[in-house]
Amino acid sequence: MRVTESCVISCAAADVYDSLSKFDFSFWSLVESSAIVREGNGIGISVVLTFKDKTVQTFRAVGMDDFRRSVTLELVDSTATTVLSLIHCISVYPVTKSDTPTCFVEWETDFSFDAGQDVLQDSRYKKLEAFADMQRVFGKK
Repeated sequence: MRVTESCVISCAAADVYDSLSKFDFSFWSLVESSAIVREGNGIGISVVLTFKDKTVQTFRAVGMDDFRRSVTLELVDSTATTVLSLIHCISVYPVTKSDTPTCFVEWETDFSFDAGQDVLQDSRYKKLEAFADMQRVFGKK
């Protein structure tokens, strides 16, 4: 099962991708901290996100494409997730017809077969919250 959400942010694509490519999710108001726990050059890096509700999730970078500005993370451990697996892919595209720097962000999550509607809806709403935070942090005011 897949949940895909997208938005337009009033900033250069490089600004958003720079944060994502460093696995820095500090823009997201739901995240208390993010830390790289296994160093590397992109693929294979382990990232731990601690959310403000005290949920801790560990992800492994399974894809990173600087040319296409996308990051793919696979969940490997969680204190709260009730699904067997999930993979996030976040891509950032420049909007080419705009008078100001603008980008299009797409966040796609593939879930294992056991994900219920509650999990899918929660994923959808958290993405929308993250997009609002991206606009607040990166967007031109």
